[in-house]
This record gives sequence, C-alpha cells and structure tokens, in this order.
Amino acid sequence: MRVLLVSAVLAGLCAGVWAGEDARPPAEPPKDKPAFSQARADQVLGRLGLSDEQVGKIDALFADCHAKTMALYKELGPQGGQMDKEALARLQEKQKALLADRDGKVRELLTPEQGARFDAARKLVAEQTEKGRLLHQEKTEALKGADPEKRRELTKTFNDKQRALADEFNRQMDEKVGKLPEGVRKYHPLGGAPVKKSGPAPAE
Repeated sequence: MRVLLVSAVLAGLCAGVWAGEDARPPAEPPKDKPAFSQARADQVLGRLGLSDEQVGKIDALFADCHAKTMALYKELGPQGGQMDKEALARLQEKQKALLADRDGKVRELLTPEQGARFDAARKLVAEQTEKGRLLHQEKTEALKGADPEKRRELTKTFNDKQRALADEFNRQMDEKVGKLPEGVRKYHPLGGAPVKKSGPAPAE
C-alpha cells in the first residue's frame, strides 16, 4: 500500500519505509516511458477517475516528495548499507512526515466525491496493514524450530492466507473506492510490485 496508500501498506510510493536495517534509497521513477503517470498507476488514486489537471498536479507532488526523500536519505541514510535501529527510526519518522505532507496536499486536490473514496481507501489500507502485520507475526512464530518439510508446509499455508487477504482487500477496494484503470495490476503481496503502466482513466 510504496501505491498512494498502498504506500503505507505495502510501501510508500515516493519513498517507502524501510522495514529492516538494510536501508536502501527509493527507486527512481520510470524515465523510459514518457507517458507514465504515478497518479494513474497508484493503487488508490488510479481508482478515482482523476482529471488530466489533477493528474499533472499530483504527479508533481510525487516528484517533489521523491526528490525530498532522496535528499533525506543522503543526509541521514547509511554509508555502508547498514544502519542501527535508532538511526533507522529517525529516518522513518522523517519519511512518514514527508508522506503525510504529500498525502494532505493530494487530498486537497480531490473533489468531495473523490475525497470520500480516498478516505474510504485510507481506512481499508490501515485495516489491511494490521492484518498483514498480524499474519506475518503468526507465520514467524509458527516457523520457529520447524523442520524443512514442516517449513514448506507452513509456508504454503501462510502464502494461501496472504493471497486470501489480498483478494478480499482488492474486492473491497473495487467496491468502495473504484476500479483500477486498464494496465494497472491489482496489489498482490506474492506477485511482486504492481505493474505501473499508464493508461486511460476509467470511463465515468
């Protein structure tokens, strides 16, 4: 959720929050496809039927956030690919502030109807994040001390649970927020990052 809000779920789009001590800077936005739009490819914003004017302004916000995140990483990031937990926490806190500022500005650009769906998405993403956290915690505990065969069995079981969570999340997003444009793959935790291809906005 890395996705505007799936950025919070499942990674911040302009930055993401590093989940471990092996902190890495955010990837550069695609440059080989001039038609690419971060707003249209986003797992939440792509569902809102944004106008061309909104897309242009939101893409500019994403670009600005990315630039600030890169500057932040250069200032506070690890020199040798590793950083201690305290330093990581400081970096993550500043990243969250950048994302919150960006999301607030995005929200101001939406119509009342789009804003209501945006808020519904925020709630769904928060719920999905917590469910994913609890499932990961459960999996970690279950795998402790398991022999190789049992680990394979448990891994398959938990992968099935992850898929079920993702399917339900996408179903609710479709129902309460809207459909994604053609060319943007729905979020799936085991299927790699969503495909970010620009495409026409969904017909109203």
